[in-house]
Amino acid sequence: QAWAEQDADAAVKWAQQLPPGRLRNQVLGGAINSLAAKDPAAAFELMKSSGIKNQPWGGIFSRWADKDPATAAAKAAESLTGQQRSQAFQSIASTWASKDPQAAIAWANTLPGSNDKRNAISSIVSQWAGNDPSGAAIWVQQLPEGQAKQQAMSSLGSQWAQSDPQAAMAYAQNLPAGNAKNNMLGNII
Repeated sequence: QAWAEQDADAAVKWAQQLPPGRLRNQVLGGAINSLAAKDPAAAFELMKSSGIKNQPWGGIFSRWADKDPATAAAKAAESLTGQQRSQAFQSIASTWASKDPQAAIAWANTLPGSNDKRNAISSIVSQWAGNDPSGAAIWVQQLPEGQAKQQAMSSLGSQWAQSDPQAAMAYAQNLPAGNAKNNMLGNII
């Protein structure tokens, strides 16, 4: 991958000449990932046309979201389906949340009420809790009861416990009894 980091275009051209198979997919995937650092849109188009099965979209969309999260989100929504779209949305959500969790939440709330939305919110909360657990906790608390809140509480508890387990436990113990509290406690311990 060192070559791909120095000259992604040349590495991609070389990899494309390899015969189909595992080596080609591995080399081409690494080169595409390196290309994504400088030109995620080109990396996306190349990945789409590469023929690689089980394409690793997460890396491309994470790098794209680092540069332009709104465009990355729009491209994932219009071009991918199913598990690939879910993987891309989670990568976008996490990367966006590392810079601007409120904007990431606003985007996630535009997703249809589905697993994609819940998983994106969970990724955002996890990233947010790593940087600002109190801010993430305040936001999660205002969610309506339901699966999204339970999943967000799980993410919050898991991430917060990694940085400050005592504070996470104190917060969780002060929550009202219910699924959200149980989910958070279960991910702290």
